[in-house]
Amino acid sequence: MSRTDETEAVLREAFMWGTLVSPLAASRIAARVGAERLFGVGVLSAGVIAIMVPASWLTPCHVIIRIIQGIFMGAIWPAAHMIAVTWIKPKHVSTFISLYAAVNIGYAIVGILGTILVHSLGRDWLSYVISGSAFIWYFFWWRFIEESLQYNHPKRDEHRNLPWRRLLMSKPAWSCGIAVVGSQWADATLMLGVTKYLKLVYGFSTEYDDVLQYLPHIGHFFSAITFGIVIDHIRLSGMVSTTTSRKLVVYFSHFPPAALLFVLGYTGCDPTAPAALYTAALAMTGATSAGAYSSAADIAPNFAGTVFGLCQTVGAAGLLAANYTVSEGLHGSFAGWWRLVFGVSSAVLLSTAAFFMAFGSGSVQDWNAPGDIQPEMEAVEEPSRLESVLE
Repeated sequence: MSRTDETEAVLREAFMWGTLVSPLAASRIAARVGAERLFGVGVLSAGVIAIMVPASWLTPCHVIIRIIQGIFMGAIWPAAHMIAVTWIKPKHVSTFISLYAAVNIGYAIVGILGTILVHSLGRDWLSYVISGSAFIWYFFWWRFIEESLQYNHPKRDEHRNLPWRRLLMSKPAWSCGIAVVGSQWADATLMLGVTKYLKLVYGFSTEYDDVLQYLPHIGHFFSAITFGIVIDHIRLSGMVSTTTSRKLVVYFSHFPPAALLFVLGYTGCDPTAPAALYTAALAMTGATSAGAYSSAADIAPNFAGTVFGLCQTVGAAGLLAANYTVSEGLHGSFAGWWRLVFGVSSAVLLSTAAFFMAFGSGSVQDWNAPGDIQPEMEAVEEPSRLESVLE
């Protein structure tokens, strides 16, 4: 089959299905085998399997490979959250979790260097370089990441003691997941839909494609880091509570992008305005890391991986729904349909943010208490070796 917009949508959807099925299971596996190990193996496996893409290009096997890559990539985020609450003191956790947005820098690098590589050496070499990079990264991860850096020590055999019923009945936990749905839906609409919208509706010149592939992602990353640092400072200063700070960040990560997305469909015939709105909206959604993502660590640090696994599972469902909506938009080139696509995304952002405003929290929940049940991570009084190095 030829590489059409429909084919790209199928491959994206395959990856998203992979990210949907793995996070919760991965969070429990990480509690048994160790978050560091699962994170390393997940990144390595997702990269190594890319070497099979050239031989399976645009065949059913290509779809299967994308599903497998999605499974491995979906597994690393709960492990990353367990690492966050294990390595990092609570006063720095927002900044650390904001580093998750570095994945957008990866998108930008692949967009820039990948284009050069494909044009100079051919399409297959992109897969080979990705696989080789994964091997090199994993060597350094395996060689230098030590569990002695932990300020909490993992209890590898505590995976059976998760309070599932209380977790699934927790409004703060679900508020994190629902806020992630809004953020993921908006990111998917922005990254998948806006460039297509500019081409189909306004005939946006392809010479600007590269700019739209990296500039918004760079803005997203630096926005995430800025919000993380500022929110940690505000929390430490005592200006507002952790709960208030998380709700404030969710406001910034959802309400302004919702307004920008809505306006994007009514910007007239000049494609420069929607391109600028796209860049600004994607930058603002970077605040999600310091908001809903960090709240998942606040409310249950002993079970941060599992709570975030729930968030990622629910968020992946939002990704799939957004992918379907954007894919339907590809069948038409009239502005009215795209206004509906952007309007739905705005409504999702507003409604999910409202839910977090009502039920979100930055306080540790009672079902996290060590005296209630055995935690994944049992805190000790020893200072963090990582913190000692940083100070």
